[in-house]
Amino acid sequence: MGLRLFSLAVVILMIGCANNDKISNLTQESTTKRVLAKKIEPKPPSWLSLNFRKDEQNFYSVGIGDNFDKAVEDALKKMKSAIKREIEIEADSKKRGFFASRLMNQKIYEKLLYEASNIEIPKYRVTEKAAISKNKIAVLLVASRKEIAQKPKRELLKKLVPIEQRWHNSKNRGALYRYRVAIDSYEKMKMLLPKYAVADYIFPFSDTMRMRVEKSIPYFKNVARNIRKKLKFCVKKPSSPAMEFFAKAIKRTLERENFSSIEEKESNEKTLCISIKADLKHKKSKQKYIFEGVVKVIFHKPYSDPISIKKYRVYGESKESGIKALQNAANLLEKKLKNSLLKPV
Repeated sequence: MGLRLFSLAVVILMIGCANNDKISNLTQESTTKRVLAKKIEPKPPSWLSLNFRKDEQNFYSVGIGDNFDKAVEDALKKMKSAIKREIEIEADSKKRGFFASRLMNQKIYEKLLYEASNIEIPKYRVTEKAAISKNKIAVLLVASRKEIAQKPKRELLKKLVPIEQRWHNSKNRGALYRYRVAIDSYEKMKMLLPKYAVADYIFPFSDTMRMRVEKSIPYFKNVARNIRKKLKFCVKKPSSPAMEFFAKAIKRTLERENFSSIEEKESNEKTLCISIKADLKHKKSKQKYIFEGVVKVIFHKPYSDPISIKKYRVYGESKESGIKALQNAANLLEKKLKNSLLKPV
């Protein structure tokens, strides 16, 4: 009997040890699985930290979104924002020579920011894609600098060529016409600078193209200055006292442009004369004196046929007198002459 009890106790002890080993093995297996699960958890891809970068050929940008399309949209948005920021930094630091000049006035600077804000990225490639969390996807987007620059460069060339052609075609024209074209070309070239600067930052122009843009601005300015020194104007004596008001308006405009008017008797073959003709109506209506009509400003060589004719519609009224109404009409003419008298027809 005692032997049986001893044997039973041994069996129970063995069963207990076996169960304990089984429990221990299960616990160890569960712990091992948890450790392995932690070890194989995916790490964030190395390219995720790039955010935005560039090299000589491409721009790179990382985007994150709830799905693939939103991630691409985020990458494009970041790329455009980074390009704009870098253009601003270059402009503010006056990195390029023309930025350091007086040409970079507020109007041109604002246009530069506008051009930088409206960069289009027509083509791009998604080179990497990864799920970085349960609900987030990241992409690495690459865009060719050359392809991005194509549109602004085409637009620039489309405006540059007519300026160059008009100047080339003016070589056999008179001094006044060439002066007008030089001044107008100078102003137009300045306004091309923002688009030029943006396109050049994205994918640099050739040296030839840089010469065509950057050198032409001081060139047109110097040409206009040299022609100005040779130009002399004579404002012909008006045919009536009424026309004297308009003649004085023209003289004041010339003086404001730093030209001096001379008497007709002092004129020579290099002098440009200005004659005035007008078709005016004088009337009184509702206790107001009114002068209105068209004034013709005629440029011509002394005792020669017209070179060009400009027409201006004028209007003046006054409750005081007809003279005052005429003066107001002449004042309106002077305002219109301010930005157009010596501009190309």
